[in-house]
Amino acid sequence: MKSLFIILFLFFSFSAVSQSDELVGTWNYLEVYEKETVKEKDLNSANFLFGDLVFYLKKDGRYITVAIGKVEEGMWTFDAVNKELVLTSVSGKKHEVEVIDIKPETLIIRFQKESLVLQRKK
Repeated sequence: MKSLFIILFLFFSFSAVSQSDELVGTWNYLEVYEKETVKEKDLNSANFLFGDLVFYLKKDGRYITVAIGKVEEGMWTFDAVNKELVLTSVSGKKHEVEVIDIKPETLIIRFQKESLVLQRKK
């Protein structure tokens, strides 16, 4: 029983690390997730609001976001069990971002009410 616990602990530890590594990089806004279910007016608003959105997630746990001409910096962590990316700005403000899916070239997130597709910048 003890060895089973150790194996499970190691598995989840390595899973969390590998998923965190998958998030490292520069992510640009691509489109609204499941855009076919969104009204055109709301889609246009989302594209206007998020059109310049960029996430820089660095390996050392720091992040920079650029949105609507504003820059925010801080630290990021990823909870692999709850699939939650937590961004804590230098001012202490926390943003909790649900990670819907991670693929090598795309990241699908839910931030507040919006679900967005981000594309990895090469």
